[in-house]
Amino acid sequence: YQRDVPREAARDERQRLTAASQPVGQVGQRITGDFQVVQSNWSQKWNCWTVNAQQDNNLFFFFLNQQVTPGQTIRLAGTVKGHRDGNVTQLNRVRLTR
Repeated sequence: YQRDVPREAARDERQRLTAASQPVGQVGQRITGDFQVVQSNWSQKWNCWTVNAQQDNNLFFFFLNQQVTPGQTIRLAGTVKGHRDGNVTQLNRVRLTR
């Protein structure tokens, strides 16, 4: 139970952000800027970090080779791959620029 409480809180926060989010950019468009990390998990399948981050109340999802922590603000550049779950913008070719 104790381990589930933070996990459920993170899931609820992600769902709240998803509902308020809007798709950003067109597929293939390059996006740059400062993002606040909402969630970061290690993926054994892909051998990298899966990251949910927000910018201007819009939610983004991407893979990253470097670990980032929730609450951290990062500057990155990435290409819009598509829009998932209706309102989440998925990025690929993501690079930290700071």
